[in-house]
Amino acid sequence: VDMNATERFLTTVEAARELNPQLKISGLVFTMVKTSSKSQAAFSEMITGDALEKAVMKTRIRETVKLGVTSTQGQDIFQFDPKGIGAQDDQELAKEGMKWN
Repeated sequence: VDMNATERFLTTVEAARELNPQLKISGLVFTMVKTSSKSQAAFSEMITGDALEKAVMKTRIRETVKLGVTSTQGQDIFQFDPKGIGAQDDQELAKEGMKWN
């Protein structure tokens, strides 16, 4: 996890709130997750118990080569690799999103 990217994201949100004080972030989704990354595991652990924890969806979209290829093929992951990890993660995210809030 790029902590600088996280800081830039939070700075962007604050700048957007200056333009639109009613801006609300309903949830955060971790994407391009490398399951073997120690830094990502450390970041996930860091937000556990933090105020952000409630805003972070449990589903993680794991990084796969096929997810990257889909856009070049003009297809979504369900067309390109319907039984793959990317499609599974997207389905889980959709299910979680239906229950959100």
